[in-house]
Amino acid sequence: MDSGKIKELQRQLDAKKQAEYIKDRAESYFFRYSPMQVFTHMLSSLFKSLSFLPKRSLSHKKTNIGILIEGGMGDLIIDLNWLCYFHKKYLENTNFSITLGFNNVKMLEHFAPSFCSSFMDKKHFAKQSFDLELKIIKCPQVEY
Repeated sequence: MDSGKIKELQRQLDAKKQAEYIKDRAESYFFRYSPMQVFTHMLSSLFKSLSFLPKRSLSHKKTNIGILIEGGMGDLIIDLNWLCYFHKKYLENTNFSITLGFNNVKMLEHFAPSFCSSFMDKKHFAKQSFDLELKIIKCPQVEY
């Protein structure tokens, strides 16, 4: 067997070990915690990793964040409240643009905070690409 083939097999074995480790960790989390606690922990980890990004790299390129809000007017108010806290904690001093999607754009424009860059109907929202895409219906879900 040549050394290239041996290295490739070793890489595949290492990848398999890493995948098994991640699977075991995920299973232990789901055994100890409820799915909502696991989701909250994963979302918190994602947001913490965003806050550790070097500020220089964020200042050169605007980070595009897309947030699709599901539900009715009550959900909209709850979700926008969450968005304000998210902005205050993680995005206040970064270079970003937030695009909000909702089934009623006029209502969204009326209630949305001033730091939101643009608004669109949820039908058009799916055709866009974002650096971070969230879907919110009372609880945020990371879509991409």
